[in-house]
Amino acid sequence: MQAAFRATILSSLIALTACAPMQRPTAAASFGSMPVRYREAIAAQLERTLKDADSARIKCGQPFKAYENNLSGSIRWMGYGVDCEVNAKNSFGAYVGFRPFSFYFSGERIYTPDTTPDRVE
Repeated sequence: MQAAFRATILSSLIALTACAPMQRPTAAASFGSMPVRYREAIAAQLERTLKDADSARIKCGQPFKAYENNLSGSIRWMGYGVDCEVNAKNSFGAYVGFRPFSFYFSGERIYTPDTTPDRVE
């Protein structure tokens, strides 16, 4: 009986959290400085994570303004994002094909978000 009660309370809390209104940055919001050396930072990040970083072929777009909300709906982080496609060799030495990656920046440093940030249009 208590397990059913706890499950009901937990599902209610999750439902209420999902309904929290999400804030959006105002037109005057400051996103900080746009990253200039983002390609170097992305290459360094991939070098730490890929099996064969020397084989990586990277195609990146231009930085865009992005933000992240916390669970209560308020803005947690504002900065810039960069969408890339990366193709690198796997353990067998074969290229895996271009895969999408997104990188987020606070100034020149890569920011690791808890959730997927939203793009500011």
